[in-house]
Amino acid sequence: MAFEIFNDSLQGSVFLVFVIFTPLCILGTALRFVASHMATRGAGIEDWFALGALVFFLAWVITSSFAMSYFNGHAVTELPPDTIANGLRALWAAGFFFMPNQTCAKLSILFLYNRIFGINVVYARWTKALGLAQVLLVIPSVLVNAFQCTPVSKY
Repeated sequence: MAFEIFNDSLQGSVFLVFVIFTPLCILGTALRFVASHMATRGAGIEDWFALGALVFFLAWVITSSFAMSYFNGHAVTELPPDTIANGLRALWAAGFFFMPNQTCAKLSILFLYNRIFGINVVYARWTKALGLAQVLLVIPSVLVNAFQCTPVSKY
């Protein structure tokens, strides 16, 4: 099957975003660890959360790319039902990586703020409270994603 992803402008745009931003995210995270090492402070928890966000982002890109390989630049109405089902399964699986990615990115920023401005006790409490709220938000979001497709056991 030929590479026809650019026949659909949305799929072509998503492919270009993946090609451009995936290496940039990898480079940015790597430079973050290099900067932490050069500052002789070692990697902090905010750096590890950034790495977690990168891992979830890469998993999301891979599973979304599988979905695009099923659609391959064609409209859903042009494809046979089994191809549509396989593509939608890949998109459903990709959804599991989105909320943990966002949570790790937000926690990375919160812990960075806490490291920089955590001297103020009130500010430190608020950053920890917001981090806890974000963690509590991701749990039902993942469960909703899991059970929005009924029945789950079909897949």
